[in-house]
Amino acid sequence: QEKSLKLRDPNTVLIEDCLINYAEEHAYKTNSPQRIGYAIKALSEYWANKMVDDVDEDTCDEYLISRDVSDSTVRRELGVLRASFKHAERKKRLTHVPHVYLPAEHEGKDRWLTRPEMARLLWYSRTIYSRTYLPLFILLGLYTAARKSAILELTWQQVDFKNNRIDFNPKGRKKTNKGRPIIPMQRHLRTFLRLAYERRGTCEFVVNNGKPILDIKKGFAGAVQRADLKDVTPHTLRHTAATWMAQQGVSMFVIAQYLGQTNERTTTIYAHHQDRK
Repeated sequence: QEKSLKLRDPNTVLIEDCLINYAEEHAYKTNSPQRIGYAIKALSEYWANKMVDDVDEDTCDEYLISRDVSDSTVRRELGVLRASFKHAERKKRLTHVPHVYLPAEHEGKDRWLTRPEMARLLWYSRTIYSRTYLPLFILLGLYTAARKSAILELTWQQVDFKNNRIDFNPKGRKKTNKGRPIIPMQRHLRTFLRLAYERRGTCEFVVNNGKPILDIKKGFAGAVQRADLKDVTPHTLRHTAATWMAQQGVSMFVIAQYLGQTNERTTTIYAHHQDRK
């Protein structure tokens, strides 16, 4: 086992061993062990029987070409590969680590939904009868600007009807650079949440189908297709919420509080929308 070996040259250590060690010793401590697991599976399949020293600019480019996914997904996957090497180096299992070359980070698309588009999305989300939770997910995204994971992990204990607020950062959650703020509960959202609460059953999660929803991708994509929309993902809801606030003249400071990010970053992304009506 790689765990018992010390300070070896990268040309003698299997990439797969580094990934396994990283998964067993560190990934479970993070906020996204499942995402890391998916990345490790893809990396292990491609880099099987290859040594750490085989990683260079050419092989990283070949990995990008081999994956039928977005560049941003490949960036995350190769980021996990790099993290596994750094982990091995910290554990003194490698004398040094090679540089892992990531695809260029593209600027985010300025794609937000107009009000007619949002109305269509909500209408068609209600037609997917096997996913009755989908309209509530969309409304939470629109009224709170929360990330997909924060919405799917939201429990009723975090919804404070008495004080009209939603705490997206539950007790015990590890602090990360992806902030989860306390959001005021707007009147329309409160109405929908009250209805959902009355029909909640035994599941503690706000967005549920009798059990927690692990991912919303398939149902959301179905609603997007039915609504005849393009380039719309769950993250578009967050971008739309912030864009609408900017267009309504809400200060960058307030929008930044909703997004859980710095005022400087918020200004960079959304300030140009403030003069639009």
